[in-house]
Amino acid sequence: MNMIMLIVAIITMIVTCVSTGIAVYQLRKLNIEKNNVNINIKKLYIQKIQINTKYIEDNLLRFEKSIESITKGKEDKEKYLLNIDCLAYYITSINNESFEEVLKALIEDTEDFIKISTEKQTHQLNKAFKLHCELKTLLSKIENGNYVISIMFKDFDKALQEDYKRISFSEGVSISLIQYPNILNFYKKINSRFTYNVLYHPPGNPSILTFATPKMYYGKQISAIKESLGIYGDREIQDIPYISINEVSEKGDFKLLMQSLNIDETIKLLNSIIKNINFMLK
Repeated sequence: MNMIMLIVAIITMIVTCVSTGIAVYQLRKLNIEKNNVNINIKKLYIQKIQINTKYIEDNLLRFEKSIESITKGKEDKEKYLLNIDCLAYYITSINNESFEEVLKALIEDTEDFIKISTEKQTHQLNKAFKLHCELKTLLSKIENGNYVISIMFKDFDKALQEDYKRISFSEGVSISLIQYPNILNFYKKINSRFTYNVLYHPPGNPSILTFATPKMYYGKQISAIKESLGIYGDREIQDIPYISINEVSEKGDFKLLMQSLNIDETIKLLNSIIKNINFMLK
């Protein structure tokens, strides 16, 4: 009897060990699969963040290169950023609905990235939270800017999208190369003060190529606003005044458009955001 009980105990122990081993294996396998899923999810968020960051970097670079080609030195640049003539470049590069949507997507992806990054070191998480705060601040500035600009420039974003379609570099060059195979070499040799100019054909006359810049497209609208306000041609006034009607704390205040947009602060914020994103994704 004792022998039988011993055999039963041994068999029970073996079965228990095997069952435990199988359970441990299954649990380990499940954890590995879960980790792999988390890794893949994180990679996806990183990819989305990198794509949107690249968009922001490219637009910021385009804007800064354009301004650098127009201005001479730091002091001249600071003055030009407060000049209404700068608005056309700012609209086409940064303060528009496309840029706003990219910021919203970047905020959402950053929040999701933080949620699954529990293993990150404290200082890295602190950077991530700082990044999130900066993105929200920037989004608020861009949204307010879009609102004020849309009041002054009717359908400015729709016009911007049409402008993009018409003067996109790849489309313009493709058309140019078909009609004039050597036009690209000619284009590269031109010493223009406007960066990121493109060759495009005006509607209705595809045989003619001309240069287009944001200032050419929006300059006429800016001139019309200045003329309606009686400040057109006045060299002393380099901004557009308006009365705040939508901001509760400043309702009824007299304001200046370029001062309200504060482009210099936006540029600094964008550079800080790009730096923090690169640190977060290390």
